[in-house]
Order: sequence, then C-alpha cells, then structure tokens
Amino acid sequence: MTVFNLWVEGYGANEGIFPAQFLGAYEADTFAQAIGKWNAEKNANGEYGHLTHNLTNDTWAAWGCRIFDNEQDARKNYG
Repeated sequence: MTVFNLWVEGYGANEGIFPAQFLGAYEADTFAQAIGKWNAEKNANGEYGHLTHNLTNDTWAAWGCRIFDNEQDARKNYG
C-alpha cells in the first residue's frame, strides 16, 4: 500500500481567491481508492460537494476543483 497525500486545487470566486487545501493522507493501493476513503470519511456530509471522475483524462474533482496527489500541482492555479 501507498500513502497518498490528497490536495484540492485552489479557485477564484466573486468573494476572492481561495488557495489549495490539504485534504489528508490516505493509505491505499491506488489513487482512486485513496479518494474513495477520503470521500467516505471526510466528505460524507457533502461539505466539498459531489465527487466526480472524468474518465477521459482520469481526473477527480469536488465542487469542480480537481484533486491531486501532490501540493505542487494543486497550487498551479490560485496558489
């Protein structure tokens, strides 16, 4: 198993710019399994919105913000 550090990218809205956020570290066999664990544990109440998976480019998102396995990629847009 691998420990995946999950990060959600930052975004801009009328209220301002919101930087990337660390979602937590999850032990799993795959990135998708780590996201599933996060979704079950931390997003069960929908705080981060509906989780989506784009099959074309194999990306995951919550509230339309992509989820990454590293901080650098999550901070490319809006810090």
